[in-house]
Amino acid sequence: MALANFAAAGLMLVHLVSRFQHDHQDANGSVTFLLSSDLATPLAVWVWFLMLVNGLVLCAPPRTRVVGLGLVMASGVIAVPVLTWAIWAMTTYTFG
Repeated sequence: MALANFAAAGLMLVHLVSRFQHDHQDANGSVTFLLSSDLATPLAVWVWFLMLVNGLVLCAPPRTRVVGLGLVMASGVIAVPVLTWAIWAMTTYTFG
């Protein structure tokens, strides 16, 4: 599982680099690097998804079920306010 997490972390970084290169093809010109939108937000989503997947995998064996449920609950605790904020923002800016 540690090897899979290491591979997933490497894929996250490769994805972020390729996304940055795709979004900023004019690297010779002036490029505005926005830390929150270019790096932090996608990385936070990837880490949250990895935490959820690890929790679901760890829920299967009986010896690690408590740790798995803890990770799934933690990812749920993170997801609820984010989704609430997203729904609030969409309804506020959609309907005025």
